[in-house]
Amino acid sequence: MLPVDPDGLEIHRLGQDLLESRLRGIDDTVWRRSERARGALPPGVLEERLFTAVSDEVTTLLARAVDLGVRSGDPELHDVDVELAGGTRIVGTVPLGLDGPGPGPGRVRFTRPKETDRLGAWLDLMVLVASDPAVAWRSVVVTRAAGSGRPLEPVVLGPAVHDDPGRSATGALGLVVDLYRRGMTEPLPLFSSYSAAVHAGGAADAAWTNHEGRGDGTRPAVRLVFGDVDVDEIDALPARPGDPGTRGNRVERYAHHLWGAVDETSRAVP
Repeated sequence: MLPVDPDGLEIHRLGQDLLESRLRGIDDTVWRRSERARGALPPGVLEERLFTAVSDEVTTLLARAVDLGVRSGDPELHDVDVELAGGTRIVGTVPLGLDGPGPGPGRVRFTRPKETDRLGAWLDLMVLVASDPAVAWRSVVVTRAAGSGRPLEPVVLGPAVHDDPGRSATGALGLVVDLYRRGMTEPLPLFSSYSAAVHAGGAADAAWTNHEGRGDGTRPAVRLVFGDVDVDEIDALPARPGDPGTRGNRVERYAHHLWGAVDETSRAVP
């Protein structure tokens, strides 16, 4: 059955697929033929309307990405091998896809901006700086605008200015590994959007439950662990012995612990 009115998830899939197709240099006509053959596009004039809308957004994303040095084609896989305090090693590869003032990973996604985009860009950056602090690394993520009529706000990070950036990055990675290990023993009160909003200060309630009935507090995994709690109840969780930090409730301590490290070790760059 051909879709007549694709939902948001299907539009996201089509947009991401078209985006990746263009980055690989595939002609739009070939992409449309393939999607039409598998029944992913609506019939007739509806196809043209949908394609135009998705194509315009993809064009805007790619233009901004090119401005920031994101190149097309397959990224270069950069090997990393970082030893942390205590002997833990981080071994793997980071895909490098940036030209311009500094190398690094360049990701383009047909999604609305999320705090996890910044966190992922920061993790890539930290492991690169820890592996070779002499390089002027950057980490870029370009996503759709937060809403209709709003400008794109890509994540463009570089290392913060430190006397010893390699040591700073290694310490940040050690903090993340510690959080991972804590999370393997108990559910931590660290949330995708709410924790970042708590660290930033100001009104964070909308990140827990917004006017559309979404937010971290409505996620099935969060409700399974913490129950159907409102923002006041989640903020009332008392700190436990061994939690990081010295002040605030449990959510605040973990939020400032993680996002404070992000702020201290990275900065927005042109």
